[in-house]
Amino acid sequence: MTVEEHSIYGGLGSAVAEVLAEHCPVLMERMGAVDFAESGDYGQLMEKYGYGPESIARRCRAVMRRKQDNETRRLLKSMAGTPQNVVNKP
Repeated sequence: MTVEEHSIYGGLGSAVAEVLAEHCPVLMERMGAVDFAESGDYGQLMEKYGYGPESIARRCRAVMRRKQDNETRRLLKSMAGTPQNVVNKP
């Protein structure tokens, strides 16, 4: 998960995504602006556009739940073809 206070296009998140895609494909999410924003008080804009600590924590938890769900599905899929009463002997 990367968080940027500006456009997600061509920023840190894009660079991280490229490295992960080439070397360690994992679930990744970028958080930042996808359109132009207005000018104003920094703190108020961070909250308005969802870049406050609570919003970031909520998005991180959602990404972690998606990762857990993906791992659970993968495990269940791998177990689907394995009979439960078979004992592997060396």
